[in-house]
Amino acid sequence: MSQNLPQIKTEPASVKIMKIRQQQILKSLTDYQEGIDEELFFKAYVELGEIYNVINHYDFKDNLNEIYLNKITTYSSDLESQIIVEEDFEVRLNQLLHILSGEDVFSEEEILLILTMRFELSLVNSILLLHNKEMGEYNSEGIDEKIKSIKNNKKNTKSFNTALKLMYKNWEVAMFDSPWLTP
Repeated sequence: MSQNLPQIKTEPASVKIMKIRQQQILKSLTDYQEGIDEELFFKAYVELGEIYNVINHYDFKDNLNEIYLNKITTYSSDLESQIIVEEDFEVRLNQLLHILSGEDVFSEEEILLILTMRFELSLVNSILLLHNKEMGEYNSEGIDEKIKSIKNNKKNTKSFNTALKLMYKNWEVAMFDSPWLTP
């Protein structure tokens, strides 16, 4: 594994939570296959990133973490798909940077778009790093600092909090590694 990925301590979880996480993984595997079938490779890598995020935060029994990691690595090893994903990554990154370079006050929809793009880039980046693919211009810390400044702008408070609630609802699995979530 790449040294750029943070080492996350996993904790045993209750049986109920483990079943929920396994269901999320199975859903992400199904959504991954849909993305591949529809040639939406970036979407497919987002799904693999969600699985990767879960296995980095939960210690499953019966070597399931290792089994899922092997699946993710195998599924994302196609070089042609990686090239397409890398190109899409750069386009999306540039779009996000363009949005962030504009105004200081954002609507709820704009903040939701910013957060969604940030999470998708983070999830896909984690998969690319499994194959030692570094996206040179991707600076999650810089993006997170800008998001934090948006969050801290009093004119954005209501919109940010509403967008964040939607993110928790839609992206629970991906919400683990967001340093700007805390005050």
